[in-house]
Amino acid sequence: MSTMTVSKTTAVWWIGILTALMRKHRKGLICAVNEAFNFLRKNASRAHPKRDRKTGIFQYELEPNY
Repeated sequence: MSTMTVSKTTAVWWIGILTALMRKHRKGLICAVNEAFNFLRKNASRAHPKRDRKTGIFQYELEPNY
């Protein structure tokens, strides 16, 4: 998915985080954040990592943490 497409899916992962915060449910918050990270890790990877190594943020030798 492109970054733009993933940004449109905020309701999929953000609602769980907000719900846990409103309910002050710590275990639910941890679970919701982990689910959000997993969703974003799976669906929001860079579209052109080879190009980004030359001209994007990865040119500074930054690598994703997954």
